[in-house]
Amino acid sequence: MKTRVLLAALLMWMTAGATGDLLACGTKFLVPGRGIRFQRTASERQASTLLIYAPPASALSATLARLRIEPLMRKAGYRPVVATTRDELTRSTAGKTWDIVVVDIGDGAALKRQLTPEPLHLIAVAQKGTNIQMALARAEFPLLMQSPSRAQDFLDVIDNAGVCAVEDHARAGGKTR
Repeated sequence: MKTRVLLAALLMWMTAGATGDLLACGTKFLVPGRGIRFQRTASERQASTLLIYAPPASALSATLARLRIEPLMRKAGYRPVVATTRDELTRSTAGKTWDIVVVDIGDGAALKRQLTPEPLHLIAVAQKGTNIQMALARAEFPLLMQSPSRAQDFLDVIDNAGVCAVEDHARAGGKTR
């Protein structure tokens, strides 16, 4: 008898959980356990100009290769420009304003002085460091990415900076590029 009651309760519980997918007109977003992902569209991502400076000897270059960031960013809708030498960087920054610049933390301070006008959002990527080193780095670079281990984490930080860049353009009364 207990087995039948338990089996009936289990069957009712499974049936109640399955009906969440059958709801219509947006009410499916109210089903517990199903989150809503707010992601930028490809056209929104293309509106942000993105420069990545990663010399071959830097830790950022190794991270980009290990996580295969550039193909992921292109697939997501970004059009990143990757500069690997100072000459490429100089050519890329000549007369152009960048919304987002990603740089290794070792090159960040020098690059900050070189970029005119200053990019809207400079993202420094640090590998490993002590808490004190990270606190000092965060004071210099408000957008600091520490030891990215997944490509999606990298993309999320870029997306957040891109949203801020669009908002900055809107506040300044300009259009996004």
